[in-house]
Amino acid sequence: MAKVLVVDDSDNIRIFIKGIIEKAGHEVVEGHDGAHALTVAKANPDIKLVVTDFNMPNMDGIAFTKAFKADPGFASVPVLMITTEGSDSLKAMGKEAGVLAWLTKPVAAEKVTAVIAKIFSKAA
Repeated sequence: MAKVLVVDDSDNIRIFIKGIIEKAGHEVVEGHDGAHALTVAKANPDIKLVVTDFNMPNMDGIAFTKAFKADPGFASVPVLMITTEGSDSLKAMGKEAGVLAWLTKPVAAEKVTAVIAKIFSKAA
């Protein structure tokens, strides 16, 4: 199906999100922070969705989203933020950066699956 970039500095969270996405039939590539994820993205120009955390070392999720979306090849790729942060001001900053959807941790696998399915149905 689609290639999805999962970005989180927590190995456990990346493994959890990766499992959900692979179970839905998608391929996953991983980044352990925003800076690393940009390198992974450049090596995988066929990415169709990004699922990222906000709180990460080196480059947070919003800075990553801005840099990712600045690349014309990725400008239309949807970004889903899954983070412990849920303030309206941070969500507004995310939306301005190009984040399409926002889920607050802890999050159920079913919710992640539903949101990703909705994103892909709108992109089709």
